[in-house]
Amino acid sequence: MLDQILHLDYAIESKLRSLSDDLEPNEEQVLVPEKRNKVLHAIDWYSDIIGTDIGGVIAIIVIVIWIIIGGPVGWSDNWWLIIGTYTGLVGFIDGFVLRNVYNRIVTRDQSIYEKGREKERTFFEEVGLPWPESASEPNKTISYRISAFINVKCSTPSAVGVSILIIVGLIACACGLRWNTTAQLICNSPTMIIEGFFLIILLQAHKWADVKTRTETSALCMRRSTLNTFVQSL
Repeated sequence: MLDQILHLDYAIESKLRSLSDDLEPNEEQVLVPEKRNKVLHAIDWYSDIIGTDIGGVIAIIVIVIWIIIGGPVGWSDNWWLIIGTYTGLVGFIDGFVLRNVYNRIVTRDQSIYEKGREKERTFFEEVGLPWPESASEPNKTISYRISAFINVKCSTPSAVGVSILIIVGLIACACGLRWNTTAQLICNSPTMIIEGFFLIILLQAHKWADVKTRTETSALCMRRSTLNTFVQSL
């Protein structure tokens, strides 16, 4: 689909340049970076660490340390729970961070599509071409609305901050219980449940974004084809 759009763009530009004897290079296009406050900078900094080789190295170091201390503590129940507590607490924050970063990427991409669509609409009106109608969106069910609402609310920087406060509270509670079996279960059980829930939301949001991107790309290809037909007839 993208290759087809690029070929259509090339055909349109080549025809217009031949008609106007235009040999000037195209203007450079600059992508304006997202305006971020300190909170978003911190979120991106954390995601850059966790999502790169550094995050993998940290995970390996934690697992190695966990295995090493298994013998001294007698491979006890608490030892088995330690790794679950770590993954539960860290994965809990990671879920909110991942939702925030992914949602911002999707929002930025949709904004770019909208700006391009408005420019094309203006051009269609100037040359008197009818605007191709895009496929109508399917009816949004109640379950879709609920999922979308949760998805948006859990993607905000505030949600990331709340997740950190929850982790701090769980750690404080575990310290009060001297990190016994009950304390570790309190730390890892609810966080892992929510982490699994977030995985479902993430996959669902990815599916929605993919469908929307495919729809936008198909509409863009159709508009380019219409423009190409018009330009080649000049």
